[in-house]
Amino acid sequence: MYVAMRGTFPKIQWSRIICNNPGLLKWIFIFRLAALRRLHTKDRLMKWGVLGEQQCALCERAYETTNHLFFCYDYAKNIWSKILQWQGIHRQVLSWQKELSWACTYANGKGSRDTIYRMSLTATMYQRIFQSKRSLPQVITRKIVQERIPDSFTGQKNRRA
Repeated sequence: MYVAMRGTFPKIQWSRIICNNPGLLKWIFIFRLAALRRLHTKDRLMKWGVLGEQQCALCERAYETTNHLFFCYDYAKNIWSKILQWQGIHRQVLSWQKELSWACTYANGKGSRDTIYRMSLTATMYQRIFQSKRSLPQVITRKIVQERIPDSFTGQKNRRA
């Protein structure tokens, strides 16, 4: 009866990235907003009439969108490329939708490599928004790699990657 009343809902493709991610909750929250297309980027705020211009404040050359902030802007692309190399993934940086699709296809397992990829993806997105105020890409990459891994993942307290 409960199932009949609840109805059917389409399966969210990226739910495994969130549900099986031992990363920090703040990382997962930002990723979820981006995946739901609810992250308050300038293109979204402009549609609401809150802002008058869409130009990215960081590069001042393109419109600020989720795709631009995380994967198209040269600075962001450089950071994500270094994180992929660190994980031993040798491919080009893709657009936001393609990165999300790639993660859902290739990093949806229970193994440590998949878990680290999911954590890295969410951590990179968080660091990109809140922690990378004109720092060198190498500094941001190091922060992401050394970010505190939650105790539930390591089984130890206060361990760093």
